[in-house]
Amino acid sequence: HLRSLAVTRLYTYLSEAHSLTSIALLIGLGASRVGSCDQALTNLLAVHLPSMQTFGSGGAPMSHLEVPPLVQSAAIASSGLLYLGSGDRRHAELMLDEISIAPNS
Repeated sequence: HLRSLAVTRLYTYLSEAHSLTSIALLIGLGASRVGSCDQALTNLLAVHLPSMQTFGSGGAPMSHLEVPPLVQSAAIASSGLLYLGSGDRRHAELMLDEISIAPNS
């Protein structure tokens, strides 16, 4: 069912800032696309992971979202499912960097 969910609907659910809904959606989306390395989903997960956000000219993240630590953890888990078996070294290094960062609570 998550594969057929419209992107606009997905953003609506995620923007409501209900942590449990976000966690369920992120993990469910990763599970529905195991090993696919889907770029659109990678971009969606990047919004929830500070180390994957693009930086502006001053070095500050372009996105000023406060993402709860549990949602960040769900994004990491989903990313692991998404890239499972891909052997993507760059992504593995990004995720290792991410899990070494203290959560922003």
